Amino acid sequence: MIVPTDLRDGLTSSFVMSPGTYGKCIYMHSQAEWVNYLDRIKHMDPKVIDIPWTLRFLRSSAMNCSIDSQGRTVIPEALRKKYEIGKNIVIVGAGERAELWNQSEWESAGFGSDEAFEKMQNMMSAVHDFYI
Repeated sequence: MIVPTDLRDGLTSSFVMSPGTYGKCIYMHSQAEWVNYLDRIKHMDPKVIDIPWTLRFLRSSAMNCSIDSQGRTVIPEALRKKYEIGKNIVIVGAGERAELWNQSEWESAGFGSDEAFEKMQNMMSAVHDFYI
């Protein structure tokens, strides 16, 4: 796949693909952000999350990837199969990471719908300081 230009700089030429923890997607982290992500998990409440298990799962499922001089990368076969990634994909910048979705999964999640837009507006309007 071709990594969009605006995401290449954030990911750098070497990055990590891992299972997404929110939605059926693949996360794409820069090497530095991957370390930060795992560090945040290490500091979660152990009453809520089995930290060693989660770290083991994510580390064993993550894949180091690279972007070639033409901006292309290969989606590892194991992740491609698990998340049913084919020709129709959606790549979303999500702050400290990018997310890679099967297009039909993205549409099923409803993120591109009018209802999703209204939900976002309602949540943000409830946070009065956001608009100040």
